[in-house]
Amino acid sequence: MAVHQGARVYTRRQQAVFTTVRSEGSILPVDLLQRVAQGDPNLNGLTPEAYNLLKTEKINEAINHSWNRLLSAWAAFKAAQEKLPEKDLGTTLTRERWLLPLFHELGYGRPYPPCQFQGRSRPLHERCHRGNTQQPA
Repeated sequence: MAVHQGARVYTRRQQAVFTTVRSEGSILPVDLLQRVAQGDPNLNGLTPEAYNLLKTEKINEAINHSWNRLLSAWAAFKAAQEKLPEKDLGTTLTRERWLLPLFHELGYGRPYPPCQFQGRSRPLHERCHRGNTQQPA
């Protein structure tokens, strides 16, 4: 049972205090948060290798670097968005200044560009190849 006092969460079975996380229900239990905070070696996903980092890289530094890069990309995107003409929906701007940097930081790289198949433009998520005779799904 949790007792809430301000921004802190106290539990009767654990003594840990999380001042920035509020855990409700069982999706993200407090004991799991404690294991993450303590760097439990039996919990998968807490090593630099799990994130394709070098062993010498610190996860929190990699996260901080990505966060700062995305904050900068977001600020540049919003500044450019304010300068768009009223009739411009900003599709290209959104893709180039926000979505592509976001996809890059998430490790997706650059998505395939739209392509033509049987005279129809296909979305980014459908790959088109020369000589392909089957309709994409």
